[in-house]
This record gives sequence, C-alpha cells and structure tokens, in this order.
Amino acid sequence: HGTSIQALTLAALTIFYGRTENRKEIAFGVPIHKRRNKRQRQIAGMFAGAIPFKAKDDEENLLTDFIQEIKKQQSYDYRFQTFPFTHLNRKLKLFAQGRSYLFDIMVNYEPMNFNLELEGFETETLHFSSNEGSNPLTIRWCDYGDMQPLMIKFDYQCSYLTKQEVKLLADRLLYIIDQFEVDAEKKVGDISILTHRERQLILGQVPTEDGNWFNQGEKDLGNDRPINVRFEEMVKQFPSSLAVGHLDQRWTYVQLNEKAN
Repeated sequence: HGTSIQALTLAALTIFYGRTENRKEIAFGVPIHKRRNKRQRQIAGMFAGAIPFKAKDDEENLLTDFIQEIKKQQSYDYRFQTFPFTHLNRKLKLFAQGRSYLFDIMVNYEPMNFNLELEGFETETLHFSSNEGSNPLTIRWCDYGDMQPLMIKFDYQCSYLTKQEVKLLADRLLYIIDQFEVDAEKKVGDISILTHRERQLILGQVPTEDGNWFNQGEKDLGNDRPINVRFEEMVKQFPSSLAVGHLDQRWTYVQLNEKAN
C-alpha cells in the first residue's frame, strides 16, 4: 500500500506499548528536515527538528486500516512542523516535571544512499552516533542505498534502558513488523507481541540462555482436589496476602474470592 518503513515502525510501537502500558493513545517523536521550499534546501546548515505523532491503539481495527490511518495522520502532522516546542512545554509543563526532553521515543528514517565511486577503491557509507542521545530511545532506519543493506539502529540512554532491554525490544519490534507482511487483513488485536522464542520459554519448551527453565511445564501437585477447593483454603490461610496484581491494580485472596463469587 505504499507504506513507509517509518509508518510501519510507528504502527508496531503503538501495538507494543498499547499492550504493555495499557494505553489507547501513545505519542512518539518524528524527526523532520524542516526545509520546506527549494531555497531552504539549497542552504547549508541545520534546519532539523521534530514533530509529535499521536497514534490510537484500537484492537478491533483491521491492520490495513490501522496503517493507513497512521499514514494520513503523518501527512496531516507535517502541516504543523513549524509549531514551537516552547508552546508544547508551556502547556505540558515538562521541564517543571524534571524532564529535559519532549519525547521518550523518537522514530526516524535516514536515507543515506551516498554511492561514492572512486576508481580503484571500494567505498562504504558509515554513520557514527553516540548511544547517549538526547532522548531515552531513538530508533533509526538507515538506508545506505543498493550497495548496503537497510539497517535498524537503537540509540538509548543507559540511565533509562539496559542493553538487554533494548535487544528484547528490537526482537519484538521486528517480529511485529514481520506479521504485517504475513496477513495485513487481520485485526490489530490478533498481532502477537511475543516472539516465537518467548512463547517457547513461557510454555517450558526450551531453557533460557543460561540453561535454566522459565517454566517447568506440567507439575504433579500430589492431590486430586479441585482448584476451587484449594483456592478457598488459601483464602482462609492468607486472607490479606496479595493474590494477583496487574499494573496499578492489586487484589488480596479475600478480594479475589469475593469477585469470583
């Protein structure tokens, strides 16, 4: 459908953080060059900036419609690329909250297809950047042209993310994008955010990298009493203990038993 890799990445991130953070609306930063006319494109210097992109996670929406909505929203957002960040900061009061950045996550597509031809030499385009960027996380698709493969890079601040967390995010992000190609007519809610490897770990089918087991699978509890009887025994023994939690919600055994009945 003529969708950009940046739009697909925004779609995948919206699905992922919509599930993991339990949010229906999520905002990301999108860098832009801000050279709006021919004269500006001929001037040397930095014009770059960024605009906010807000997406809505609707699990009932078809994937094709969801991606098309992101494309339309991006086209609409570009109309406001000159809007001053100071106005956003004044409205959101970010600096007053101790934040030195506007966006937690930036998503960029960087075309760098500089095919240098030097007689007798093989050339390669390299892009150096520091992992300690100005935002907690910047995801960059680097397009070096036909001579080099498309690469995805993650620049992150070590005070917010670890190398292991970024690798896990990268694996999940690419897995989600791969599903777009397999079946674009499925619902957004049918997209899995867990990789095949993660599902195997949860089901106890494979061990972790250090040889341990995340889940031992089936376990013989040594009795044939129904689960509801055993749960009621737990209610009597530990009425005020935490039984289950999700995000900021917590239920003790007594509270969970009352909901069940």
